[in-house]
Amino acid sequence: MALPGTKHKVIGLVSGGKDSCFNLMHAVANGHDIVALATLTPEEGIDELDSHMYQSVGTALPPLIAQAMGLPHYSGYIRGKPVEQGMEYGSREHGGEGSGRQGDETEDLTVLLRSVMAAHPEATAVSSGAILSNYQRLRIEHVCQRLGLTSLSYLWQSEQLPLVTRMTSSGLDAILVKVAGIGLREQHVGMPLAQLLPYLTRLQIQYGAHPAGEGGEYETLTLDTPLFSHRIRIVDSEVVVSDPEPNLVAYLRVKEAELVPKEDWVRPSVSTLRGLLDLDEDEEEGAAGLDEQGLEVFDGVKDMQVDNRRDIDPEDIDSHENSMEIPELDVDVDTPAGTQPSSNGESIKVDGDSDSDETRRPTRGLRPLTSTMRRMQGTKGRRKGPKLPSSPPAEEDESDQDTPAFSLAPPPSLVAVAKAAKQEEESPFAARFVQRGRWFVVSAGGQSEGNVAGELCAALDAVKARLSTKNLSLPLHAAHVTLILNSMSDFAAANAAYIRYFGTSPPSRACVATPLAAQHIRVEVVGFDGRPRFGKPIGNRTALHVQGLSYWAPANIGPYSQAVTVDSRVHVAGQIALQPASLTVAPYPVQTSPYSHQAALALQHVRRIIDVLRSPTSSGGGWDGWIESCVAWWARPKGCGAEGPDVSRAAWRTWAEENGATKAPVIFARAAELPRGALLEYQVNAHTGRPSYNSKPTDDDDSDEEEEEEVEYKSGEMFPGTYREQVIARGGCRGARTVVFFETALALSMPYLINHLLNLGDESVPLALRVYHRGDLPEGVGNVAGTLGAAWTAIPVLDVQDRNGVSYPLAFDVFSV
Repeated sequence: MALPGTKHKVIGLVSGGKDSCFNLMHAVANGHDIVALATLTPEEGIDELDSHMYQSVGTALPPLIAQAMGLPHYSGYIRGKPVEQGMEYGSREHGGEGSGRQGDETEDLTVLLRSVMAAHPEATAVSSGAILSNYQRLRIEHVCQRLGLTSLSYLWQSEQLPLVTRMTSSGLDAILVKVAGIGLREQHVGMPLAQLLPYLTRLQIQYGAHPAGEGGEYETLTLDTPLFSHRIRIVDSEVVVSDPEPNLVAYLRVKEAELVPKEDWVRPSVSTLRGLLDLDEDEEEGAAGLDEQGLEVFDGVKDMQVDNRRDIDPEDIDSHENSMEIPELDVDVDTPAGTQPSSNGESIKVDGDSDSDETRRPTRGLRPLTSTMRRMQGTKGRRKGPKLPSSPPAEEDESDQDTPAFSLAPPPSLVAVAKAAKQEEESPFAARFVQRGRWFVVSAGGQSEGNVAGELCAALDAVKARLSTKNLSLPLHAAHVTLILNSMSDFAAANAAYIRYFGTSPPSRACVATPLAAQHIRVEVVGFDGRPRFGKPIGNRTALHVQGLSYWAPANIGPYSQAVTVDSRVHVAGQIALQPASLTVAPYPVQTSPYSHQAALALQHVRRIIDVLRSPTSSGGGWDGWIESCVAWWARPKGCGAEGPDVSRAAWRTWAEENGATKAPVIFARAAELPRGALLEYQVNAHTGRPSYNSKPTDDDDSDEEEEEEVEYKSGEMFPGTYREQVIARGGCRGARTVVFFETALALSMPYLINHLLNLGDESVPLALRVYHRGDLPEGVGNVAGTLGAAWTAIPVLDVQDRNGVSYPLAFDVFSV
């Protein structure tokens, strides 16, 4: 049967256990061809090793597994030690050869795979059985990346009990070869996994044990699968107790085993295996790959029909909407009633002010509001959390001497910065750099000369050079990259150039194509200086970088992480509706809008990524937090309808209700093209809810007082011609996201804009400003950004809308730290 995606010649890594053998079944079921098996074993005379990476008990039997499958088998010795035990492996500064750690047991896998590839030059992929172990997965993927191999890890993030149940029901027969967990005893060694499944389920309920053995509770030996022409029979064995107390550790030493032919065995076809594995369950049309929560999103949009309205050429938009020339910002204007200027140019409340910054504003000339917008105007949403102090201590890190810490770095003077902005050409080509404490942003554009690869390299080299003046590093400190291309035809060339700048744990990334005037690319880099202070790294940067094919979520397209978390801020890469097992976009449905399935699947990817980040078993996990913001992109390729933004909004609304994000700021923007020809892309940001690196510790003496809110939401009109959505972290947390939509660029000259954008309390200051504009870039953006003290990036779009479908010529997205 024809299946989508590239089909590989596969080297199967097998320890003899259930997971590696079951993943081979999935590899074949997905149309791949296994050409060889490979195993790493302890050196002769050693039964058991304390390895963080490999199963060592029972590894004498994989040669029999290879014979049963009619495949050659290759083996190597585990000679290295777990030298690099952290949640990263290799260098962040570069990948490829030389990026491993000499003496680490991971490098034994590199040696083994090189020898197999020499014998099988046709091999293009590696199969492994990782389920939850980030430690094992990322090291296998690192080796694969260096050797040019694709990692196939179909069991990744599978729910354990259903997974083991499916193993036993699909014809896989395994026995316990080692026990090392609470509740497992010597008599369980050698027992069939299927027989022990009810008992393992009880251990999960009673003790939280892992039914698939992911906590090291047990290991297995596979005796049979549908891929075996012979069954393995153990002739002679003994149980060895290696550690009786406090929790028993015992394993099976196999002295002799043999192969027994299976009568009437026929090699299973791809379709037969897919039936055994339930990979072709009856699915609703256009709902491929959706889980229960994904189907809930899909159900909300599946009946939306194709809208065949003629597409509007951007040049046909009314000229007054594209005409964005405005007066220069006058910094000597009066502040609004109820406020007074502060020494740094901010407007602050005077006694008697209302708690809401929307309660005092001009009322003349307000545009009509829809009923939904009226309900949102001036509203606030709060989540209660532990009381944490709001003022951070002064930062004394020597690395921050060039840029004052938060408590010492208020927004710059309105007058001084505005004058500087007037002296600088307001051009989207200029490189802009701003640092706030340890956070920084740098924005750069390419030049019109040369090809896209050269243009991107020149821009990234300029970014590197600018960062080096502050002793910062692009690969070490970047957290998220926004890459704007003029055309998706440049995507492959841009990726080939981009990959040379990053190694392990690269930043997350969002990439779209929009009409760039006289440029191939534009790039914005947001990062955090995590250099150690007093020997301890700052910010706790962690990256989720999954490169293997699975059913979980798409492997990265290009050299970027699915998400990076640093200083409690989470940047999730832009997600499109790729089918994870094949990295292809599903065919358009016949009866319904193609946007419906893509919206549900892309948002499912976002949820699954955030769920992994939040999981207590993940490095840096164990948090609840909140969704900070979303930029939802849509495109309308030839032949597609005009319903894209309507579907995108409806899907986001359902997803947000399920994930506590109904008040999170959101922008809907139209791109010319999206990666892989996708119709929709969601780029979501989150906050862990944990204190920032320079927050004061919680004052236990105040524990009896009323708890302060963790997060505050605001929405409504700031003043005529604008609509704002905002989320502000409170207490010991830092950070804010602000989205402002403009009916006219005239609002850029109004002092109220600066006052409102700076009204973030003591917790946050603006860092980065993304300017989404339809038509010409308005004058005065540089003035506004300079007054805010933020670096700005211009992003031309074909349209930009709010959550209610109202279209605007201009929108701001402000990231504050």
